[in-house]
Amino acid sequence: MAQKKKDLNFEIPNSIFNFHPNEIKDSYVLLPVFQDTTNEELQSILNINQAIFHEELFFSKKLGEIYQTANFIFLGLGEKKKFHPENIINVFKALGNYLTLSGPTKITIKIPLYLEEVLLNWVNLYKENKNDPWNRKDQTKTTSDNIYFDYVSDYNLEELIKTMIYSIELGGFSLAIYKNQKNHKKSRVEIGFDTSIKTKDLSKIIDEAKNISLLTNAYRYIASLPANVLNPETYEEYIKKFIKNYKINFKVIKDKELEKQGFNGVISVGKGSKTSPRVIILEYKPEKSKDKKPLLLVGKGITFDTGGISLKPPADMHEMKYDMCGSALVVHSVALASLLKLDYPVIGIVGLAENIPDANASRPGDVYKAWNGVTVEIQNTDAEGRLVLGDILSYGAKTYNPEVILDFATLTGACIIALGHHATGVMSTSDKLYQKIEQASRISLERVWRLPHWSIYDDQLKSDIADVKNIGGRPAGTITGMRFLAKFVPENIPWAHFDIAGTAWLSNGADYIKGATGWGIKFMNTFFKIVKDS
Repeated sequence: MAQKKKDLNFEIPNSIFNFHPNEIKDSYVLLPVFQDTTNEELQSILNINQAIFHEELFFSKKLGEIYQTANFIFLGLGEKKKFHPENIINVFKALGNYLTLSGPTKITIKIPLYLEEVLLNWVNLYKENKNDPWNRKDQTKTTSDNIYFDYVSDYNLEELIKTMIYSIELGGFSLAIYKNQKNHKKSRVEIGFDTSIKTKDLSKIIDEAKNISLLTNAYRYIASLPANVLNPETYEEYIKKFIKNYKINFKVIKDKELEKQGFNGVISVGKGSKTSPRVIILEYKPEKSKDKKPLLLVGKGITFDTGGISLKPPADMHEMKYDMCGSALVVHSVALASLLKLDYPVIGIVGLAENIPDANASRPGDVYKAWNGVTVEIQNTDAEGRLVLGDILSYGAKTYNPEVILDFATLTGACIIALGHHATGVMSTSDKLYQKIEQASRISLERVWRLPHWSIYDDQLKSDIADVKNIGGRPAGTITGMRFLAKFVPENIPWAHFDIAGTAWLSNGADYIKGATGWGIKFMNTFFKIVKDS
């Protein structure tokens, strides 16, 4: 039985930040500084006579370091030669946390020319293809101007400011949802900008960044809710309430209708729980888009995963509330499509279930018939997400005949072993689709890496009793997970599978970093626009 919502908060906390497209009077000036930024440079930029730092006794300008004086706040960006836009994420998350704890309530962020120049040099590595060692193998010396950087992209100042706003919002959002005494202050923090970008353009950048961060924090919020609060039933209630602010149609398939329509993979996962599983469909259908095929987003929504009868080790099982992050990404991405007023339809389908061992739970060796008629032998009940995804992928492909399918799931621990927590594993049957995915990934700074998708791995999924079994052994576990899902996606539809097991949740780090990361909203914002423009 779920905890009563009146006893445990079920509302998304509001942001305390208010961003302005201009300078704020009587505010602190916030300036990002590199380790080799001199006092003379700072005096010139800030139009002051006295030196700011005295022999750097109190402020070394290291990455993420914050130093406040009577009128200024300085953010350490580390070494200029090691600049990467990802450093901005880390530094401004720290700033967001700082501003919610003890920082001033009025600041103006000044974007210095030296930061714009460093950013341009970094972007030119991508534009002029200077980053590949093959292209500079004739050079005998590597200087700070041509140092190798990983994951370069066609980035710009607008994206940099978007990243600053996004990171401040994420760093200032507390996931300590049920602590009676929180350290975060309640007062609003007014943040302005001093930059070369025109006010009108900056207003649009701020609005976009606020939308992305709002949806990301909403996603992080529900991913942080414990399983006694968020189960398939209360998750449905959350979605209904959440989408009221957006132009989205809502449908749900559950109980007898779920069985009648043949969602036996979804049913097999949720059989052991007292809370019945369900499939939720969200439709964003703009006017004059009837002739356009939709983009279909599919998400895994296991609100808690014990592993079922194939029980997980107990040490980290409390974190398995995050096994619904794929569905959270889909729900909030459809809302993002509505906010962006895309001119093409976006459909989101999520399968919600709780994987609990019980007398009625699925057993290793059980066989079921999936929505598309494929018979599946369950050899491990902890490989449950693919059973849910198989049903809703085949249902979505048949019902909506989409232009493209993207599915998101915290699917395999093997992906964490392969890529750690820095990149999402992507497997796609379409090279053209993956090119768009990688482009969106590099601009959004939410990294992806492509793994093989070859059908040769299907041999590991052969069953003696059914069409397919749900595990392929330890070798290539992430890839065989995708190859299982391939049984449910028509070959003529471009499709990409995202394994976000490593990127959706961080067990370690500062309080404002660890836990649900919200990976994917920033990526989807960029991907939506790339698809729109192509």
